[in-house]
Amino acid sequence: MLVIARIESRAALTEAEKQLSANIFQRGVDSKGFGRISRNSKES
Repeated sequence: MLVIARIESRAALTEAEKQLSANIFQRGVDSKGFGRISRNSKES
């Protein structure tokens, strides 16, 4: 059961990340800016 819950959670997270990326690009952030955002969030 835990494996199934983990897989479902990962799928939900993947979908949320896709939506976030789409929103960021829609607001005019280019690949370079997106890289800065991604890198800064990993440092936190």
